[in-house]
Amino acid sequence: MLRPVRFIMGRLFMKSLLYRIFYMFTKRPAIIVQSALGWLTKLVGGFFTGATILDVVFHSTKCTTFFSDHFLSECVIFCLFGMVIVFFRERKCTCVVKGSDVKISLQVGNIVKEKGAIIFSTNTCFITRLDHGLSQYSVQGVYQEAFCNGNEKLSEFEGLLEDSLKEVKPIKRIKIKKKANYNVYGVGTVAKVLHNGRHVYILGLDNVNEHGTTCSRDINNVYKSINRLWLFIGEKGHMEPELSIPLIGTGQAGIAEATREKVIQAIIDQYLAYVQSEGSKITDHLKIIIYPPDISKIDWEKMVDYLRYKCSFAKLDKEYIGTEIP
Repeated sequence: MLRPVRFIMGRLFMKSLLYRIFYMFTKRPAIIVQSALGWLTKLVGGFFTGATILDVVFHSTKCTTFFSDHFLSECVIFCLFGMVIVFFRERKCTCVVKGSDVKISLQVGNIVKEKGAIIFSTNTCFITRLDHGLSQYSVQGVYQEAFCNGNEKLSEFEGLLEDSLKEVKPIKRIKIKKKANYNVYGVGTVAKVLHNGRHVYILGLDNVNEHGTTCSRDINNVYKSINRLWLFIGEKGHMEPELSIPLIGTGQAGIAEATREKVIQAIIDQYLAYVQSEGSKITDHLKIIIYPPDISKIDWEKMVDYLRYKCSFAKLDKEYIGTEIP
């Protein structure tokens, strides 16, 4: 009983200002200093310029004198103001791919709450039951908790999932935890369902054994699955106004090599490669969603720079189709 309570309390803590302050001071102290100094320079310069103008207009020295007499306290206030801006600043960067109207965003958030179509990964058996091996802490677990709460809703979701996989030939069948037989599909198999008023693309990423435990932890599965995901959506999916994808393979899949930064780069690279090679797009706006606790495990500025570089130098003209993105 304690684990669910701790999990809920942890999620509430991560949404709080206290968490933002804790995160910034423990994980990103350089950003605090940089922001404080940046805002200090801007505000000191702005206020001093304003005071000088007022003195010139009113033929006085009161404003500049007041500014000089209280300079130290003003600096402290300006620094604090800069830090507050950092705490409340939305972690989001959106870039437009050169030569197109395709947008890619890197942002911190909860993918379940995003508008439009979403993607999440699961195992190659497409297990939906917690007592059969599905983790309640996975994106799928959180999604089902939000929208499939209760046997009736869960059975409806399972029916949609089963219908989507009817045309896919399974590799074999296994019995999970001596409770139910499941079809095992290939890595990179995608199920598309229309659920809760939007398209949900569910990606089979990792194999499980008869205990419902992941047994193939290979980063190549992540790369292969992402590539097959774009191809599937392009062929059998829909042109989505917005399409959100989490950092697949970095959580409950337990793939040690699949660091958050590697997966972010793979999503960006392979999506740009798809757009370039196919000459078409599957969404107007691809959103890469980073779960709040994961922000401490990446270099945000480095990933933002990577996204900007890739979008700025991706060559999408016809003469470049089929070539590697620089």
